[in-house]
Amino acid sequence: MVRNPFPRLAVPVENELNKLILYDPDNVTNELIDYVKCIFNEKSQGACAIVGNYGHGKTHMLLCIKKLATQHFRNALTIYVPSPGKKFAEIYRHVVSYVIEHKLAEKVADFLTDPLKKALNQIKHDDEHHFYIMQWLMADRIPSIIRLKLGLGPNIDDEKAVNFSVEVLSGLCNIGFRPIVILVDELEAITTIPSLAKLQYMNYLRRFIDNLPPATILIAALTPAGWTEIVNIHPALARRLSSRIVYLRNFKKQEVANLLQAYLEASNCSLKIQEIFDDEVLSLLHEISNGNPGEVLKLTSILFDEYLKCFCKININHAKKVLSAYA
Repeated sequence: MVRNPFPRLAVPVENELNKLILYDPDNVTNELIDYVKCIFNEKSQGACAIVGNYGHGKTHMLLCIKKLATQHFRNALTIYVPSPGKKFAEIYRHVVSYVIEHKLAEKVADFLTDPLKKALNQIKHDDEHHFYIMQWLMADRIPSIIRLKLGLGPNIDDEKAVNFSVEVLSGLCNIGFRPIVILVDELEAITTIPSLAKLQYMNYLRRFIDNLPPATILIAALTPAGWTEIVNIHPALARRLSSRIVYLRNFKKQEVANLLQAYLEASNCSLKIQEIFDDEVLSLLHEISNGNPGEVLKLTSILFDEYLKCFCKININHAKKVLSAYA
């Protein structure tokens, strides 16, 4: 093995789900997949939250759930939203984009009403106006004269975005996709927008959750500070999200070693982590990172580059010298 298996920036990529490495000592992913199974079996809808600090692996957890959902359910559909943006229309865009990118527009359109039905049917057949139709579908503003000509109706605001999202998701259910899992990352971002817009967004999100079609679930990931603000500002939304809530935490020293071993094994390395680092070095990694998994991986990546220079076991003095700039 000549490459470094430890990521300097431990942020997974959605289109590389096959490369995800899961070390989950608290079985959070299984707990949430079980909740998805419950929603699926009962044909109900729901929402839940993953709360953790930066580096705790919230994005990693969401993408693992995305991967596992498609493995557990033959007709599962998952939509990952990297950030909720400043308006609910951002979530709507990801819902509609999924339908278009997966060539489901015409099938779903059979269960919709105008103007959404008309627009989804037009995008495949109207090359001349494709640009404007797509702009309208993506909730971008287009001039009224063009909208009238194409029969598209008013521009899509957040109110319509909620209704259209529910309508499209219901259409996806009707053509056989169940469960539908909507994964919203960095939900704390909505707490940073101006007060009135923030409250409106939370209202729209609460209404969206209440109107999800059967066997559909929204799973949101956010920081503890973001969660606290939602609890204080919009208790109704917090109640929806807390139907199932999991808290990610810092790892203990042995869990840090297990995490690093999982990355070694995933890279087909036959070495044990104790053959690369002294036990004191593992203690140092745990101490400096405070057990934060993202920080552990970053610091280990730095130390492993040192290991690759000579393939000699890293001792505590060497580790302290290398990591002094990062402590």
